[in-house]
Amino acid sequence: MRKIYIKLASSLLSVLMALVMVAGASYAWMTISESPAVNGINVSIGGGNTILLAPDLTEKLTDQNGNEVILHYPGTFDEKLNLSQYDTYSYLENLAGLSPVSTADGVHWILPSYDPNTGKLLDTDDFTVDYTLSAGNSTEGENGSYVYLDFWVVSPGAEYVLRVATDVKTDQGSFLVELPEAQKNKDGSFELTEPSGQIASVARVGFLVNHQTGSTAEMELYSRSSGYNSRYKKLQGVYPEAGDEANIQGAQQFTIYEPNATLHPSIPDQQGGYIVTKPLTLDQETQTITEADVSSILTAQRSGSWRNLGEDVWLEDLFKASVAGKGNMSAQEATSNFYQEYLEGLINPYIAAGRFFDRTAELYQKAEQNGGKVTAQVLDDQLVSAGATKDVDITTLHRNIPQRIRMFIWLEGQDADCVNTQSVEAANFSLGIELSGATK
Repeated sequence: MRKIYIKLASSLLSVLMALVMVAGASYAWMTISESPAVNGINVSIGGGNTILLAPDLTEKLTDQNGNEVILHYPGTFDEKLNLSQYDTYSYLENLAGLSPVSTADGVHWILPSYDPNTGKLLDTDDFTVDYTLSAGNSTEGENGSYVYLDFWVVSPGAEYVLRVATDVKTDQGSFLVELPEAQKNKDGSFELTEPSGQIASVARVGFLVNHQTGSTAEMELYSRSSGYNSRYKKLQGVYPEAGDEANIQGAQQFTIYEPNATLHPSIPDQQGGYIVTKPLTLDQETQTITEADVSSILTAQRSGSWRNLGEDVWLEDLFKASVAGKGNMSAQEATSNFYQEYLEGLINPYIAAGRFFDRTAELYQKAEQNGGKVTAQVLDDQLVSAGATKDVDITTLHRNIPQRIRMFIWLEGQDADCVNTQSVEAANFSLGIELSGATK
């Protein structure tokens, strides 16, 4: 049994995950043989100079009918947010693994079904629809499919549209790259292995937002908390709790972030190009599972890459320095020591983040002309790259009104690269999210 180890770790957004077991092969979806395990998630989000972020704090109360209710309110707002500092996110430290799923709205999650005898993927009519968060944040020993968490954002200065972004001058910002792992040779020396890129190519991040005003009880809790700021008079963003049916009041907005839109390790002749993904969704009228067009909610980014750290200085040179004289370590210990101790978890300085496609509508127009694909040459010659996708926003932030956002991380089963046609070696990942506010 092969194991894929996922570790999403950076100074902006870190998600530590491990043991995604994959076996067999199936068109479009990886075949998962059993529930994998994910150990530890540590999240830190950066907001630049335009917005502030805060953790989502909760308190359980009993209402007048004797029902338990969970109230949400923000902690202290700051320019960066490290979720590992808060007990409210402790559940992220003992999660089950992620298996490929699909969603087009962040509410209805389509879970694949497999033949118990052959392990082959069944028809979509036999797939399961999860709309109660039952397959999210599963603990070890359960069937996990995606990770979700809540955080707060506020604009203290003006009305801003919120986007996933990269600084085009420095090429730093949002990214997802695989981290090469240490391999121990027979002579006791170490070297870094070349990652496959398979999981990086299918990973997605989603942001679900609605502007429903929170309850007066939540505002009262916030006003009595140590993080209270008197400038903020109301709270926005109300979402279902685990086990509740999806019933989000008012308009909702879901944005999908595809961090490696031009990475295709399973399809070499498409490397550097773009292939349209049509996630599965539940048709509300027919109650059937269908493919969805997400061109209006997708922000796609070119793949990032490792930087040259100086003249003839590469990541390999830093790694060799980190293991010098430490031949008694295992390969796993050498990998952990390099990224967590030697680099102190600061991966983003070594990554050149890819630029976003300026407008998703133009990207899809080109794809429609060629059966859902765009060649690398067309991308380079005819499509503009930018620091953020201009025709897709996560939401609009109103001045001095804290907005709760629900963020998801998953492996998109409908991605063309979500196959297992060859053995996949263990792989570590670094995922960075930079949220920026901009005026339209």
